[in-house]
Amino acid sequence: MSANGRRTKSIRSDSNSTYTSHSLDQQQALVCDNLPQPTFELEPVHLQFNLNNKFNKLLVSNNIMFILLPSLVYRIDLDNPSLVDNYLLPGKLTNVWLNPNGKELIIQIENESYYQLHDKSFKQFKFKHTNITTIAFTNNHTLVIGTEEGHVYLYERSLKQVYKVNSPIQGIVFSSNNSQINIIADKLYSWDCFDTSFAELQKVFKHTDPTVKSINPPGILSSSKEHYLYINRDNEIITNDDEMQLDRLDDKLSQVMLSPHHIIGYHENVIKIYNKLNKNVKEITVPETKIRGITADYISNTYWVYTKNSIFELVIENESILVWYDYYKMGKYMDALKYLEDAREDNFYKRDLVLIKQGYDYLQQGGFGIVSDDLGLQIRGIQILAQLTEPFEKVCLMILNHQGLDLLLIEYLLAKLNKKNKIQMVVLSTWVIELMVRSGDARFNDFLKANYKHLDRPTMYQVLSSEKLLFYAELLEDYTYILQYHINKQEWKQAINTLIKLYTKGVIDPVYETAVMILMNYPKVTDTWLKLELQYEKLLPALLNRPELAVPFLQKVTMEKNYKKSRHVNNTYLSLLITRNDSDKQIIKFINSTSNYERNFILRLCISHKKYHAAVLLYVEMKLYEQALELALSHDLVPLAEFILSKFNDNDDKQVSSIKYEDVNYSTKRKLWLRYGKYLIDKDLDLKETLRQSSLQLKDVLMLLPDGVSVNNFKDEIVESLNGYNAKINLLSLEMKESLAISTKLKQELRDFNKNKTIAIIEPGEPCAVCGDLLLKNSSLVYFPNCHHGFHKDCIKDTSACSLCNDFNI
Repeated sequence: MSANGRRTKSIRSDSNSTYTSHSLDQQQALVCDNLPQPTFELEPVHLQFNLNNKFNKLLVSNNIMFILLPSLVYRIDLDNPSLVDNYLLPGKLTNVWLNPNGKELIIQIENESYYQLHDKSFKQFKFKHTNITTIAFTNNHTLVIGTEEGHVYLYERSLKQVYKVNSPIQGIVFSSNNSQINIIADKLYSWDCFDTSFAELQKVFKHTDPTVKSINPPGILSSSKEHYLYINRDNEIITNDDEMQLDRLDDKLSQVMLSPHHIIGYHENVIKIYNKLNKNVKEITVPETKIRGITADYISNTYWVYTKNSIFELVIENESILVWYDYYKMGKYMDALKYLEDAREDNFYKRDLVLIKQGYDYLQQGGFGIVSDDLGLQIRGIQILAQLTEPFEKVCLMILNHQGLDLLLIEYLLAKLNKKNKIQMVVLSTWVIELMVRSGDARFNDFLKANYKHLDRPTMYQVLSSEKLLFYAELLEDYTYILQYHINKQEWKQAINTLIKLYTKGVIDPVYETAVMILMNYPKVTDTWLKLELQYEKLLPALLNRPELAVPFLQKVTMEKNYKKSRHVNNTYLSLLITRNDSDKQIIKFINSTSNYERNFILRLCISHKKYHAAVLLYVEMKLYEQALELALSHDLVPLAEFILSKFNDNDDKQVSSIKYEDVNYSTKRKLWLRYGKYLIDKDLDLKETLRQSSLQLKDVLMLLPDGVSVNNFKDEIVESLNGYNAKINLLSLEMKESLAISTKLKQELRDFNKNKTIAIIEPGEPCAVCGDLLLKNSSLVYFPNCHHGFHKDCIKDTSACSLCNDFNI
């Protein structure tokens, strides 16, 4: 629980840590109160032989130990220390060098002779008149040799001088990546090189000048495989070790050696161990005897101390365990983190502490809360804090307490976003958006595009405005809002494009809902409507506001798109046509192409707007020929009247061909022609042609003629009529005579035939006079040959007389 009673959030590392969030001070105390310390102990080495106080020098490298006595050399493989080799020296030893690989030992005898231990014997080098002070071994089997006289030699198969200085050479050291060679003499000479081959080194020494640095000799020199350390006569430290924070050693030392994080030196029987970073010193005393020397195996990282008769191993445990903390206190956080890369749980706490401190330091260096000279450093610091256990509330409040730091807060919130935590994503993303809008952050669009799915839509519609809200709506494909936005801005083209997007998504209602508004302001919207498959009757309220646009639009809808299924659309289109001038042809064309409209309504509209031609056609379509003819003649539309009579004749002929000629049709036809004839007579037009074309006779129209008309004008028609009557009388007389003859013959045949039996002839399909079913459907029937009536026997009670005419069955 925290101080305010709230439960703190548990932070787990990769090792299932239960570490909880604290402020920096609390965390530092938690981590640093009981830090472990490195340990240094001397452990004696037990040999199988006695040194007899003749111990001259000790060298160890690659776990191979060489013990040099005045005339004898012992070689011990520390991996198998029970096996000891010894070699007799060819003379009195004055100096010795060991290759870091532990396999190559070079010795100097007092008469300036040099030997190499090879195959259990010493092989002499052909070095003449050279007083060697140092030898550097390379990975390319090249030796770099320095002498008392200041000469620098390269040796591969032969000795070749490559450089000369004016003082004895104390040491030659290569850098860790062999990219630099350093020679320590009266000054420090440094050359850059690519490798340590004989040819490369020869080229470097011959053609390039060294970088020279004063070192104030004489002094004490020590070198490892990567670094050199030189303590000059003023006790100042000169080194290429970047970790070194010591600039001088005031203690008197006889010799020094380097470990990764310490300087180890001695004087008399006291070993002094200096921490390179925090400058702390530890002392170890060798009892009862003086130290003869110290040496280090830089391959195996072991350290050795020897006297005239004893050898000790300086065992260093956990040497680097506090290095991270020393770097942390120095503010070298990246160096500190290098020593905390192990995934142990306690390292999680330490890394967190280092990074929190680094984050706050970057904020301070960037001028947090004071100036903004380096906002980049502040951003870098805040991004680091966002990844750590530093409480979210603390960091946010710290930023909010300073005005004008929206950008910094945005960076912090961006770094805290975690898409796996949906609730956190919604809250923080919304906050980020609000800050970006307020500060005009240029990353708004990119952030919104990447995170719009995590935002709370109602909140965003309140926070955003104008183009930003439009951009958000487009990401959400909220085309309903986008449509309204463009309409409010009177951006009609964009509004139409949005309507199309809605249509492609199957949302069609907005097309109808916005039709009035858009059509009134942007007539070209009708082109878009025509491209879509719509229920065009829903557009009629909008179209009626712009009749001049409605007519061509509905014409294309009904004629080109053949959209005539809607009676409302057809009625509206016809209504608009009827109210226009010079639209008769269009009206007639349309009513001829479909019957799906309200005829009575359109008829009344045509009559009221004097579209008589169309009205006549509608009457004809409704088979109201008398009304059609009356309307045509009342407006002197003689050709149209003739069309009506022709149309009726065609219809009458069809009826005659299908059923019997009926009196009602004849009567109607007579009325039509009489009305037409009366019109012609009233208008003093030619009646003769009408009489020839119609079924009227002269007698039919005589009553229509005015009193002053002379019959002589119709002389030909009268003659023709009389001739016609005479022909009909003659024809009827002939037909009566033929009928009488046929009747007499038939009666005679019947009498002759009935003498023996009675036979009735039943026509095919003849029905029973009672039930109407086929007479021959039943074999039991009664037929009366005189009256030709037939019955099913079951349909009549009295079979002796016809029930229809009482004719007897004879």
